Amino acid sequence: MPLPVLRCPICGLVLERRHEAVTCAYCGAVDGDHAEEREAPWRCPSGHYLCEDCRTSTAEELPRRVLPSLRQTDPFEIADLLMSHPAMRQESYGPDHHGLSALALLASLRNAELWDGSDARILAAVRRGREIGEGSCYLRGTCGACVGVGAAVSAVLHLVISSPDRGVALRATALSLGALARTGGLRCCKEAVYASLEGAIEALAPVIPAIEAMRRTVVCRFSTTMSDCKGRHCPYHLKDMAPLTAGNGLP
Repeated sequence: MPLPVLRCPICGLVLERRHEAVTCAYCGAVDGDHAEEREAPWRCPSGHYLCEDCRTSTAEELPRRVLPSLRQTDPFEIADLLMSHPAMRQESYGPDHHGLSALALLASLRNAELWDGSDARILAAVRRGREIGEGSCYLRGTCGACVGVGAAVSAVLHLVISSPDRGVALRATALSLGALARTGGLRCCKEAVYASLEGAIEALAPVIPAIEAMRRTVVCRFSTTMSDCKGRHCPYHLKDMAPLTAGNGLP
C-alpha cells in the first residue's frame, strides 16, 4: 500500500519518515528521534517541525507562545516565520497581522542587544497593534501593521506624551503608510508587515545606528498563495525570480 502524502504545515513539502530529532520552529520544544520505535516519525525535508501545541495554537495565542524562544536578529525572518504558521495562513488578513510587525521588530532588537525590553513590553505593543480593527485600511484610512510598528518604536524609545522625540514613532508610521499608499493601498497584510518594518528601521536609524544592519532586500514568499496579490505592482513581489509556492521554499 502506498504511503499517504502528508505535507509540512509550514512550507508544504512532502513529509518523509525519518528517525531524527527535531525542534519546534515556534516554541523550541524538542521531539526525539523515536529510534526505539519501529516506524520513523514524519519529518519535513527542510527541517521544519511544529509541536502539537503550536500546531493547534490560534493566531491570537501565537505571540505569547513563540516569544520566549525567538532568537533571530532579522525582523523579516521573524515575520516570515509567524506568517507561515497555519493559523496565520488561515487568517490571511486582519488584526493578527497588526501586532505582528511590533513583535518582529522588538524581538529582533532585543536579540541583537539593541534594546532590553521585557516580554511584557513586547506583548503590550503587540496588543496595541492588534487593537486596530479589521478593515482599518478603508474604514479609518490607516493600517494596523503600521500603527503596530509605531507602538513598537514608542516602546523602544520609552516615549510618554511629553517626549520630545515622539516624532520618531510618528515618522515610522508615516513612512510605512506612505509606502502602502504608493502602491495603491489595496489590502495585503504581508506587504503591510514588510513596509512597516522597513519604515521603522529607517525612522530608528538616526537614533540607533546599528539597526542599519537589519536592512535587506525583502522578497515576499506568499504571493502565490494570496488570491488578490498585486503581483509586479508590489515592491516585494518576486518579479523575475522563479515563484516560490507552498512546497517550494517557504520559510
